[in-house]
Amino acid sequence: MRVLTALAFLVSCAESSSETCPVASSAPEIVTEPAAFVEAEQPDLAGDFELLDPSANTTPSLEGLVTTLSDLPVPLTRLTMRYVEHFGTTDKGRQAFFERFHRASKYREHIERKLRDRDMPEDLLWVAAIESGFNPQAVSPAGAAGLFQFVPVTAERFGLGIAPDIDERRAITKATDAAIEYLAILHDQLGSWDLALAAYNCGEGRVLEAMDHARNKLKLDPNAPVAFHQLAEQKVLPRETAHYVPMIHAFAIVAHNRELLVLDDEQPYDSMHFAEIAVPSGTRLGLIAKAADISTATLREYNPDFLTDRVPGVRGDQLVQLPLDALEHTLAALPALMEREAERPATAPVSSAIVDEHVDDKPIESKGEKKEKKDTPPKPTLEAVSSRPNTYILSNGLFVELKEEASEAVDLSATIVVVDPTNERKPIGKTHKLEPRKAQPAELQPALVTLRKDLQKVLADAADDLRSHVAVRRRGFYARKGGLELFEALSAKAFPESHPMHGALLVGTTDRDDDLFLETEPPWALETTITLKGNIPVEHIGSALERALGSAFVPDKIAKLAASSRTALGGERDILIGWASPPLKPEDETAAHLAFLLACHPKLGSAHKGLRHGRSIAADVSCALELAPQSTVGWITATPIEPFTVADAEKAVDSAIANLVAHGPTDAELDAARGMLRTALAREREMAKLRHIPKSWVVSNTRRVRSRIKEVDTVDVVSAAKVLFAKEHRIVVTGG
Repeated sequence: MRVLTALAFLVSCAESSSETCPVASSAPEIVTEPAAFVEAEQPDLAGDFELLDPSANTTPSLEGLVTTLSDLPVPLTRLTMRYVEHFGTTDKGRQAFFERFHRASKYREHIERKLRDRDMPEDLLWVAAIESGFNPQAVSPAGAAGLFQFVPVTAERFGLGIAPDIDERRAITKATDAAIEYLAILHDQLGSWDLALAAYNCGEGRVLEAMDHARNKLKLDPNAPVAFHQLAEQKVLPRETAHYVPMIHAFAIVAHNRELLVLDDEQPYDSMHFAEIAVPSGTRLGLIAKAADISTATLREYNPDFLTDRVPGVRGDQLVQLPLDALEHTLAALPALMEREAERPATAPVSSAIVDEHVDDKPIESKGEKKEKKDTPPKPTLEAVSSRPNTYILSNGLFVELKEEASEAVDLSATIVVVDPTNERKPIGKTHKLEPRKAQPAELQPALVTLRKDLQKVLADAADDLRSHVAVRRRGFYARKGGLELFEALSAKAFPESHPMHGALLVGTTDRDDDLFLETEPPWALETTITLKGNIPVEHIGSALERALGSAFVPDKIAKLAASSRTALGGERDILIGWASPPLKPEDETAAHLAFLLACHPKLGSAHKGLRHGRSIAADVSCALELAPQSTVGWITATPIEPFTVADAEKAVDSAIANLVAHGPTDAELDAARGMLRTALAREREMAKLRHIPKSWVVSNTRRVRSRIKEVDTVDVVSAAKVLFAKEHRIVVTGG
């Protein structure tokens, strides 16, 4: 990240039905950001990085200021207090602070909630104040862009796409997710928030190198800890980075002392509350704005990453951000508007294909276009992995390494590396191997089938290692957030000692919109590589590999489902209601997801409405549906509001579920659920890279669900609801 003078490119398009509109070509507005203070206002002084006692304020102009209100746990230095004095008492600094604090009011609530969900300091919010001044259109001379100033290489690392029609670095929600993920990784790697912030500015490699230099200069052991202020004192960091961390800390301190410093924002912007909807690529923004009953300008404000007058992309659904209170109206109105739009004759040539991704992956040809027929060799059916030579990935996430060599027989082997799905897929030190075997080329197909059976047994051992590792991280997280005992009890009942998944810890959602694909045993976290060595040209082996190994590894024998139970943990402040059901068959997945949405989704579900609407029986309602090879578990949690009790909450949930099973959804409700499911599937695809999940695996899974959305009817949903919410497998846990 670079903190330099930013260029704010203003994107504006006239509303029309043309295919695209370019980014404004006029000269960009120059926006002076706080980095200018590094050079102009705060020269280096001796003792700048001397640590100060936070309780002893020695700056006369800041009498009464409290430096301990910030939740950013970094030491206080003299340079920090100089920046506090600058932002709080000088005309230029006060103006800069107020402008950025005022702009922050649009995004603050969203960013702070995301930080709380990750159990991270909320004052990390002010990174955006220093990076971009809370201007999502800010672009630096170094090529960094957006609220959090991602350069292209870091954007690519965290799944932010850059193309002629979209720059996701400018997106508010996606860039926030990426920045928080990056900061969390840096904190895990470096151990303190000031070092993490330094690495955010100049890169983790630069900070690690600086730590080695500081150890040498200070004559410390090679593995001795080194603090940020020591790096700054030894001048082994870039000067900009040495000032960057104190600037953020100072901004946070001033933000918590606004009343004392007479810097309150009496007319803040309205806070932006985000909802999202999946819309086909190429849809006009004006049409979506009409469906949402908002202006196109407002829609652009929620989607600053869109660079034309249409939803970006060439095929499939894309996520569009909307004001939260416009979601239901949009879901109801957009399908009809799109049908009418499709019936109109085209008024302009379409330069890029708009196709449904589960129907075709090829561009649409114009009527006058003729395709020249050529004799072409057969194409490989395997997807190459760019980062691994001679390696391909199957639709279920398995890697296949092909080593061509002159040999009569083919050598087959497999290696399973257990990786941490929450930490950039780094190995956790567990590796499993399958004994090598040989096969004649003519017998390769049955040999692959046998290899699959043997591999399934080894994968079960690797999955145990993964579950144990993930459970430790999840327990630590939920011990801090709360609710750990509830989910431990649910997991113990759903997966007793005799269950193959015993030891797995089910978790509550950290994002209330992300409630569909939380997996206890993600197959992509078991990095499995199958190696074939011999005379095996890739163009001839792909279909055989997919047939033998490309499907999901479903156990031959499904474990017995948990019986109905009730557990009281010594309190009745919270209630968790869960349901265990068999693993979903591919043909039943879509109906099950729709049934769960209609019952439990925070924005749509009847159970959620029963708890939150009208009498407002409960607060903090959340839900999730977790899929695994041996079981499907869904749940809903709630905290009753006095005078209501957990019994009232349970009754409301039971009533809503019974009504869905008895009567099914209305046509309007089912259409809304279809829209929400398409949105969830699009989010899964877009979040794949940020979560370090193989995109091919995500696309394969989401495509299977998405392909049946239109054909699932009320009868299918009711049948799925009866299986998902069966009373004989209901698990109730109360506690708090």
